[in-house]
Amino acid sequence: MLASLELGRRIGKRRLREDAHGAQAGIAAVEAAVFGLMGLLLAFTFSGAWTRFDARRDLILAEAKAIGSGWQRADLLAPNDREVMRTDLRTYLDLRLGSTRAGATKADTATAALQGRLWSRALAAAQNDVRLVQGFLPVIDQMFDVATARYVAAGAHPP
Repeated sequence: MLASLELGRRIGKRRLREDAHGAQAGIAAVEAAVFGLMGLLLAFTFSGAWTRFDARRDLILAEAKAIGSGWQRADLLAPNDREVMRTDLRTYLDLRLGSTRAGATKADTATAALQGRLWSRALAAAQNDVRLVQGFLPVIDQMFDVATARYVAAGAHPP
């Protein structure tokens, strides 16, 4: 690449010395082609960024709906379990908001630990009630799946 650039520069300088007016012929077409390609690359970059932005916004909405469903389905739990689960869900929501704002791995680590605790408590509560297996566990699982999808989507950048 460097050798080709140097060769082109030397040929261009020689042509400019020999015929200053003729050396400029055809440059406008090359400039137009280069700027056209740059515009096309810029348009593709913005299009990809817009697509990623839309996907992230959809994931935020999906996560908010999943956490809201988890909050509502906590009504299926026994009163003692319900309060503990809602406290954990409130903490989970705060952690998810914190990880969105800061993008910090510290919040992601705390979120993973809290996910384990939420899942363990949901499984323990489901041992006594079959309704929870059908109504509450899938919502908790969906919350975790969307959080993982958001984590992966945050790492997607233009190549």
